[in-house]
Amino acid sequence: MPLRSPPPTLKLIAFDLDGTLWSPDMYMLWSGGSPFTKITSTLLKDTLGKDVRLLGCTGEVLDLCSSSDVVVAWVRILSQQFVFVYW
Repeated sequence: MPLRSPPPTLKLIAFDLDGTLWSPDMYMLWSGGSPFTKITSTLLKDTLGKDVRLLGCTGEVLDLCSSSDVVVAWVRILSQQFVFVYW
């Protein structure tokens, strides 16, 4: 019986955020936004109590990454510098 190689190690997960992971887009929350409070696996509330819905299996994927010791972060460009924000 041939030896099997171990599965490849996950090194990076990249997400397009607005409209892919959640709705509404962050600019639509006006003065609300983060930090968010988790209500259910698909519903968050922003600082003003507005609903933010995680789309599809987003919550499950983020929970799986978190429980698998995968660091989840996203990058935004601010004044030509990359800013890393961790989940």
